[in-house]
Amino acid sequence: MKFKFKHFFLIFFLFSCVEDVKLINKNNIQVKKTFISKGFTLIYNDNLIKKKTIKKRIDGREYVILHSFLERNTYVKIFNPINSKTVIAKVKYKTNYPIIYNSVITNRIAEELELNYEDPYVEIIEIRKNDTFIVKKAKTFDEEKNVANKAPVTDININVISNGTENTEISSKKNEYIINIGEYYYLDSAKVVKNRLINEANLTNVKIKKISKNKFRVYVGSYSLFNAMKDPYFAISKLGFEHLDVIKIN
Repeated sequence: MKFKFKHFFLIFFLFSCVEDVKLINKNNIQVKKTFISKGFTLIYNDNLIKKKTIKKRIDGREYVILHSFLERNTYVKIFNPINSKTVIAKVKYKTNYPIIYNSVITNRIAEELELNYEDPYVEIIEIRKNDTFIVKKAKTFDEEKNVANKAPVTDININVISNGTENTEISSKKNEYIINIGEYYYLDSAKVVKNRLINEANLTNVKIKKISKNKFRVYVGSYSLFNAMKDPYFAISKLGFEHLDVIKIN
């Protein structure tokens, strides 16, 4: 039994590594992939500090985020898939927060993205140093006093990109989400993970989807409400699965 347990985690570790690095056989060089995370963000307010939900304080007017994986001063794109709006921001602190969230953002970012506060689903995309984008120095706080309230007060300017027409109405279409556990080369590996989730996390809606000939996705769901997804998410994370993605499927 002990051998099987170790064997399972060896399989899981190998597939986790595939997500993090890309092997270029020609020069035998490993290149780190860009970090991408899809899920719900936590919108900052001072009560989170009082309740000890988070430990780091940030200015709600700044275009900065808290992140548990990305290093401080990393630039990121934050994308709202509902309206295709994008904001560029910077990691203020690397810190912990409830695992169901993929980041902590400020109110200013939430407003620019026109997020639904009851359903704050975003995609976080790391911007590598060689990416082509413009980061301009912002005005200081003293200078900003004389300009519009939406001018940035941090050390970067934010480019808000909208691919659609100007429409601020919130869509009435209900969203559906799944918790993506991982993708596996062998169907048998996917079945091992599925059975573990059923037996150890007491989940009943674990599914396997064949993506291609040698790629099988294990996921849980779907869920139409964020709150309904919290308990299963925490149960899965307690089993040692890290960087779980929440994927919007419609």
